[in-house]
Amino acid sequence: MRRSPNFPHMLAVVVGALALSLALAGCTAFTLPKAFSGVREPSIIPATDQQGFQTVDREFDFETQHVKISVPVDSAVYAGARSAEKSTVFIGRDKPANWLDGHYRSFIDEKHQEPFFSAVLSALHEVRQKQDLDSSQYVELVTSMVQTMEYRVDPVSLAAKFPIETFADGYGDCDDKMLLAAALLSRDGYDVAVLVFEPEKHVALGVRAPGLEFKDTGYGYVEMTQPSLVGVAPEKLAGDIELKSEPTVIRIGSGQQSFGAGDQISYIQKRLVKVQASTERMSKRITADKAELEGQRATLESAKQTAESATDPASAAAAAQRYNDLVKQYNARVDRLNALAAQYNSLVDAERYAAQHQTARPQIYELLRGLKL
Repeated sequence: MRRSPNFPHMLAVVVGALALSLALAGCTAFTLPKAFSGVREPSIIPATDQQGFQTVDREFDFETQHVKISVPVDSAVYAGARSAEKSTVFIGRDKPANWLDGHYRSFIDEKHQEPFFSAVLSALHEVRQKQDLDSSQYVELVTSMVQTMEYRVDPVSLAAKFPIETFADGYGDCDDKMLLAAALLSRDGYDVAVLVFEPEKHVALGVRAPGLEFKDTGYGYVEMTQPSLVGVAPEKLAGDIELKSEPTVIRIGSGQQSFGAGDQISYIQKRLVKVQASTERMSKRITADKAELEGQRATLESAKQTAESATDPASAAAAAQRYNDLVKQYNARVDRLNALAAQYNSLVDAERYAAQHQTARPQIYELLRGLKL
């Protein structure tokens, strides 16, 4: 039998009246069963067959330090998260256009994870205090911890994981890792968002970062699948995919703090472009100079043979003088080439350091500032 389209509305009215009458009578207020709320979002029911806590260690490099934090994870909550339904289900209504907003927030706001979040933040705050990190470095501390976790796509399910799962497992895909970072930073008062690239099937973290806004989002882009600087989007993702679409922006929490090192990030990006151009130019010059030196060596060898084969004193003296002059010219050119090669190597080393130490923004900045281009 086809259900009357007015039935859900009528049911809501009847239940509402019942709730009102019970409240007036001084009884416990009647709560509408979730099945009739129109939407069922992911939530955790702690497992009753699990007890106690497991200590989870996370180690990662940050700036010039190796960081290790240890966090107690509630086994019942973790098991409940693992077995939870990860889909958002709509009952008796069409899926709204902005359904992803509530979907992602449900993973971050799930109440049973609050003790876990408090424990992680307490450990991170201790690191911040010990290393005397400013507010921008703290953002990088959090993102570095998550970025350095293994990027792994679940071969069975593409559904997002709860942050407690990702932390305890030590791995996740783009949305898993993004949700963990967003949950932590939003609880520490930072203005963060989920950036959803639907055509590219990719998700990234957005952090309020003046001067580093990605497209028209109002947020700096933070790639969570691997270590990378705040505000720097990859040229291409795995599979040679370019981020061409305008992402959907889902703000998380109500934080007001922002990432304030945008000037250094911008300098690093511009400086690296100049460094790359300089190394390419130097490489061509070094190759050409080496070829010319090889030709000059042949001239030297010929002059040496002439000096050695001269029979009369005057010819021998003239040949020897010419050879010595050529040696001086050759050595001077070798010195210039070695100096150029040393400068080239310093630039290449700087490029390599920047590429391999994406969790060390202040050190990259100072290194690039000291380069001679």
